[in-house]
Amino acid sequence: MNRYIKITLKVLACLILLAILGIGGLVVYAKYFYNQDIDITQYYADELPIKQEAFEKEFEEIHQTTLENYSLYASKRLNMDSLHHAFQQRVSQADNPVAFGNLLKEYVAALHAGHASVYLKDYTADYAPSYIEGRVFIDRPNEYLTANGFADKDEIIAINGVLVPQWITDNEKYTPASTEECRRLMTARKAFRSWSDTAAVYRIVRKQDTLDLKLALKKETFFPKKEQPNTVEWKVLQDSIGYINIRR
Repeated sequence: MNRYIKITLKVLACLILLAILGIGGLVVYAKYFYNQDIDITQYYADELPIKQEAFEKEFEEIHQTTLENYSLYASKRLNMDSLHHAFQQRVSQADNPVAFGNLLKEYVAALHAGHASVYLKDYTADYAPSYIEGRVFIDRPNEYLTANGFADKDEIIAINGVLVPQWITDNEKYTPASTEECRRLMTARKAFRSWSDTAAVYRIVRKQDTLDLKLALKKETFFPKKEQPNTVEWKVLQDSIGYINIRR
């Protein structure tokens, strides 16, 4: 009887030891390997530290990463071989970082995935206008817009000489979205953002008047950071898993 008790105790001791080692291993993994912040550097397109001869290699790596991680292209009926071929030819003809950045934005937008985007900085006025029934309006402009002549309820009818509907059509190919309605909305709301231009001319209608206002688009550091309650916390983990914590 004592022999069986001793065997049982030894087995239990071994199981406890294995459990301790397992927990210890998980703690070490989580602390030193799993839960590390990813160091991301974001650039403006005209400051990309990539030379022309490296554009094709960079694109090939991006396309391969997309194939390995974007599981929805089949359900969206995307022909990834055709997409690769079309953009590969255009990338080979890109002669500067801005052109390369534009192609990357267009490539990612062609994936029809609203959660995917090219991580390039925009020149901006730190403001997003309202988009109502195909028209773009100023609604409660910020101090920067007000200082440059914009007013509440102004309607933007043209940007850099291009009528707003056509401007949206020309630029929506760079906007990632899952639906065409969302793509047009998000494009319109980027009327005061540009990845390459540092100035734009806006033609507005204010009551009975039509005005042309030139606006300098600034780097994001120009605008003071807004203090907002930290209600949403997010983190990307090293093995492509992340979380979003929303507090009310």
